[in-house]
Amino acid sequence: MRKRIIYLGFLLACSQVLAAKAVRLGNDEVREGVLATVDGSELSPLDLVRLDLVLPEISRFVCDEHCLALYPRLFIRLSGSDGFREVRHIPQAEYVARGPAAFWRARTHSVWLSLPHYADRIELYMHFGRVSWDPVSCHVISHIPQCPKYFPISGEYLSNFGKNFQIPVHEKK
Repeated sequence: MRKRIIYLGFLLACSQVLAAKAVRLGNDEVREGVLATVDGSELSPLDLVRLDLVLPEISRFVCDEHCLALYPRLFIRLSGSDGFREVRHIPQAEYVARGPAAFWRARTHSVWLSLPHYADRIELYMHFGRVSWDPVSCHVISHIPQCPKYFPISGEYLSNFGKNFQIPVHEKK
């Protein structure tokens, strides 16, 4: 009997994950300043939401050719009356001297959100720790710059042109 209950609990958990609604934040969403569900459906309170962050694409928006955005921090709120809270354990990139370039261990990171009954939105912004490199330390090997010395520079915020990225949550009809 116990095995059957565990199995039914597992099936229930799987069905909830399969029913989750996906929201993507990547290159297109940053450029257009819009968040939406991948399938175009509306979000409702109590929905399970998978927020997919395409970190290499997002990080390119906060640096020019003289810096790399390596250390993202994500802040989210689910109601206009709530304060923002930081989502922990967002993957960080590594500095690669060859190029120089950012190395991301994973292209996409998913954040799971269980919307509370009072949710009226998913609103977010990101803060990136950035680095630059010391041009004096750079040398060229096989036509590719190598810049072994790098240093932090002031952080940069990513938001929707001064507003935060937002998707509304609607009451179920």
